[in-house]
Amino acid sequence: MSMRDDARLQSGYDSLPYHGQARRKTHPDRLAAIATVFGARPGDMRKARVLELGCGTGDNIAAIAASLPGSACVGIDLSPAQIAMGTARAARAGLTNLRLIAGNIRDLDGTLGEFDTVIAHGLLSWVPPDMHDTIFAACRRHLAPQGLCYLSYNALPGWHVRQVVRDLMLAAAGDATSEAERVARGRAALDQVADAVADSESGYAKVIAEQRDNVRKLSDWHVGHDLMEPFNTAFAFRDVVRRGAAAGLRFVAEASVDSMFPANYPEKVAALLRDIPDLIDREERLDVLINRTFRESIFMRADTALAAEPGPAGVVRLAIASGLTPESQAGPDAPGPQPFRAPNGVQIAVDGALNKAALFHLRAAWPRALPFEELLLMTGASVPAGGLSPDTIRGLAALLYSAYTKGLIELHAAQPLFVREAGERPVANPWARVQAMEGPVVTNLLLDNFHLDDDAGRTLLPLLDGTRDRVALAEALGRGTDSRPAQERVAVALRQLGGAGLLIA
Repeated sequence: MSMRDDARLQSGYDSLPYHGQARRKTHPDRLAAIATVFGARPGDMRKARVLELGCGTGDNIAAIAASLPGSACVGIDLSPAQIAMGTARAARAGLTNLRLIAGNIRDLDGTLGEFDTVIAHGLLSWVPPDMHDTIFAACRRHLAPQGLCYLSYNALPGWHVRQVVRDLMLAAAGDATSEAERVARGRAALDQVADAVADSESGYAKVIAEQRDNVRKLSDWHVGHDLMEPFNTAFAFRDVVRRGAAAGLRFVAEASVDSMFPANYPEKVAALLRDIPDLIDREERLDVLINRTFRESIFMRADTALAAEPGPAGVVRLAIASGLTPESQAGPDAPGPQPFRAPNGVQIAVDGALNKAALFHLRAAWPRALPFEELLLMTGASVPAGGLSPDTIRGLAALLYSAYTKGLIELHAAQPLFVREAGERPVANPWARVQAMEGPVVTNLLLDNFHLDDDAGRTLLPLLDGTRDRVALAEALGRGTDSRPAQERVAVALRQLGGAGLLIA
């Protein structure tokens, strides 16, 4: 990266900061669970060292630091302005396990040490081409044995369509002297083209209309950086794997792990994929079949041993969270298969006393996760004599693995810290408390982003630092516009915050 390119990128982010939100797929706990299913042996993520390259204002790495108080987190970004913003907010949240550094990735020489997780989200595609291999090298240099690297990037062939829109918007920006003006000119040009071809029945007109609709949903900072950055490279999957291998990294899986399994696609697509035995070949063909525009890939060191195939064996070393809800009124003792429905609406039929009892226990604990061994202890007492055997235990692991590969349940390597029921002096996620002072969008301890629609929740969340009981919270809440008593509104808000994974005590 030349000094001129450095200055150009830094200026763009200083003048129009990238206000990214936390991304759940980057959480070390989630990455470790995926790697475990694929046969790796990641370390204890509760005390992980986590590095984020290109961290922006620190929203993601700060959310991770808050969710893993025993971790040591570091974020680095080229923009001093963004680092200053993030540092101030982290201080307000009391995140003593987070350090944000203004610096250039090309200067990383390994002195920061090795990390259990290295995150590079929204970075690889948005730097000059001569930095691409530098990023892979930095990830490998700082990755500990059994460490996990999350790398996201624009993908081919799907990005080809968006490249048309990018080229149009960049040409329209011309000699604009500010980031705001560049974005405004780009938006106007896209509107003009979309309006001009709106009456056409061509496939191209429909594509342009769809792209215009997508851009309209994005904020100016999102458009300015994701679409109109000076540098934006889309990658073929095989090229990314090749670059990783050259740096000493091996591809493990996609962060959207359910996308890797042929059974989750229409039968003709699934049949084609099943006929491709090599993982890299299969993933490359899948990109064409679904016209993929974006990938979130997980890498580990090249010397990491993995299983020949992912499977249920890893499930027994993890914790399970399931929102699968029984569709009938019958309990787990009812004979025959029982239907369960996932939060996304997908229904599955489950048979076997142990399997059904386990899903009932998991639903009662949702959104908390139960370690597999704890789940066995809970369900063992509720199944008939002989219902807990090596065969039924293997059957339960197989059921949970199958549900996981379909995206119906969650697996966790580290038990999330949140509680469903507030204590006498409730405590909320410290990062979410700071966010609630700034606006309605907050991040929970799983790195999900929530919009606080309730006035009581927005008012209470910043106050939940453990110094106030319910009486004091009700006094702070006041009457407001709600006719219900303040203490009732507090109780309702605390239940909602607990259900959203925002409370830690």
